[in-house]
Amino acid sequence: MKIIISPSKTKKIAKLEGIEKYKSSLFPNITKKIVNRLYEMTEKELEKKLKIKSEQAKKLLEFYKNFDNENYGHALATYNGIAYKSIGIDDFDKDDLEFVENKLVILSALYGLLTPFSALKQYRLDMTNSIFSDTTMYEIWRKEINKFFENEECIVNLASKEYSKIIISKNIYNFEFYDKKDEKLKQISTSSKKMRGYTVNYIV
Repeated sequence: MKIIISPSKTKKIAKLEGIEKYKSSLFPNITKKIVNRLYEMTEKELEKKLKIKSEQAKKLLEFYKNFDNENYGHALATYNGIAYKSIGIDDFDKDDLEFVENKLVILSALYGLLTPFSALKQYRLDMTNSIFSDTTMYEIWRKEINKFFENEECIVNLASKEYSKIIISKNIYNFEFYDKKDEKLKQISTSSKKMRGYTVNYIV
């Protein structure tokens, strides 16, 4: 069994309590290709392609130019969006962390796939960002990601559609969360993110 979740836009370099080791990137050559493309871009191009402000583009360009020397933390501790806060890693003991390392997979536009112990830097990039003129982020990652999951008998999908749609498998089980408002069921982004995190916590 593997559990998949999306990355969060918000990040703050942090380490998992009691875990000294870091897992290396699964696809370093592809990540390097993407990083090279990003630092070749101008600030204006970054601003347009990533839909960010000028000052953010300036800082991000410096980040990618200095990528190899940038600080890093554990992926599960460094991502700090709503879903990740709801996972509740502060309550995990070492056995819980080892379990989640073996079961949880984080989808990423820059790294492809990460596990909780993976080394993660404070990048910014989404699957929908078109940084190459002749291909998409989905096309770049589709083969490698699906090869990783090809023999998996159960994939618990807690990721957003933006990320999970890259996986083609008959063994994927999709979870959707709804709030009942005025006698109607509605999907609310914040609530769904919280429930994805709570579900990871429940499985652990």
